[in-house]
Amino acid sequence: GRHADLAFTVFIFIFRKAQNSKNMDKFQANQLLKDAHVLLHGAEEEANRANEDKVSFLICHHARKSILSFLKGFLAANEYDGNVDLSITELIQECAKYDPAFKDINIRNMVCVSHQDDGEFCLDDDKINGCLMTAKSVRHHITHSPVL
Repeated sequence: GRHADLAFTVFIFIFRKAQNSKNMDKFQANQLLKDAHVLLHGAEEEANRANEDKVSFLICHHARKSILSFLKGFLAANEYDGNVDLSITELIQECAKYDPAFKDINIRNMVCVSHQDDGEFCLDDDKINGCLMTAKSVRHHITHSPVL
């Protein structure tokens, strides 16, 4: 009777929620990856400016944000349901569980890889170039990953 109808309605509601959360992951992944490409493009454009016009803070900020977005997008696309409020080093370790090629990303030139927040920025050109190179490497891995 009524209890069976109610139980069925609750089941359908929960089932739809579960389906929507999976779709949300794909939507979220696409949005994060799109944002990452835009951020990295912004960092590259800033890096290509003449030295006197270059804003180091923007290069660092955009490069780091793009790396975080690429890695979080990759994890969302693979339906990762763990914590994503991690450092770049930790996110790369999580990504490597889905695609071991992530272990090859050289993050040694980045000063901020172990930081979770972005309150500190590199203003030194060599360090900024390290961030930019790392961001390009992450983009390369994302665009060539067999599991994306």
